[in-house]
Amino acid sequence: MRFPALLITPNCDIVQGYYFSKPLSVKDFNDWVVQSKQIMTTRLIQEKM
Repeated sequence: MRFPALLITPNCDIVQGYYFSKPLSVKDFNDWVVQSKQIMTTRLIQEKM
């Protein structure tokens, strides 16, 4: 099982550390969140095809 899957299983919605990203400014963090959501949405759409 991949590490992120381990966090989803117990309903963990807060993460910290370099596994996901280096420290970011607020703007860069917001951009990262938007980009991550777009990537996840694309993956979900591709899985349904």
